Amino acid sequence: MKIGFIGAGNMAEAYISSLENEAELFFYEINQKRSKEIEGKYKINQEKSLLDLINSSEYIILSIKPHIIGTILKEIKDFELNNKYILSIAAGVTLEKIENIIGKDKKIVRIMPNTPALIKKGVSGISFNNMIDSKKEQDEIINIIKATGLVIPIEESKMDILTAISGSGPAYVFLLINSIAEGGVKLGMDKATALKLATETFIGSAELIKQTGKHPEELKDMVTSPGGTTAAGLYTMEVNGIRKAMIETVEATYKKAKKL
Repeated sequence: MKIGFIGAGNMAEAYISSLENEAELFFYEINQKRSKEIEGKYKINQEKSLLDLINSSEYIILSIKPHIIGTILKEIKDFELNNKYILSIAAGVTLEKIENIIGKDKKIVRIMPNTPALIKKGVSGISFNNMIDSKKEQDEIINIIKATGLVIPIEESKMDILTAISGSGPAYVFLLINSIAEGGVKLGMDKATALKLATETFIGSAELIKQTGKHPEELKDMVTSPGGTTAAGLYTMEVNGIRKAMIETVEATYKKAKKL
């Protein structure tokens, strides 16, 4: 299996680090400092041009920013792509937009990963265009992406919702963890200890949902004694509109993804 990366940013590195012993890897990156860094850390071949990258690879991962993906696609559209798989991780860039540039007859995949992929704990949504209709082909691509964590096939029409939940979600979690830790600091605990407590609490709570299969509301009620400390804290969260704020946060992210 030969996999090529156009762009070698953080998300590309997540895949590279996970796949370097599973496939023959290639990359093209215009930033020379970044190129040397990637080439020095991993078993990967640096290509001198986009054409060389395309010719070397069967699976081509577009790990570039959404605002430059059109330029890259226009550069490669006249290359031999008929036996290639084009995998895009650019947020907000639809399969149709890619097809409109390189052709509807090309095999194209849209992927939305998130940053925990950097430690192989990511979750990615994946959608295929009509040229990839066999389960065998789809499973082969899913096996590549799941090197960085869970992969969930979804209808492309739901991709912007997934972006709002899991794509941007880590930033919301980081904010909440830090806010809880800062509450501890306000009460007199040192920041390092407060942050460790908050972080491990989030990890354990998420794992409890995953392993028990119980609804979060049910687990919340298990922690909450009538008239107790947790009830007081939850009341304060409700009064300050935390639930409403989080729902509106996801909605605002979704609307931004639609605009992209």
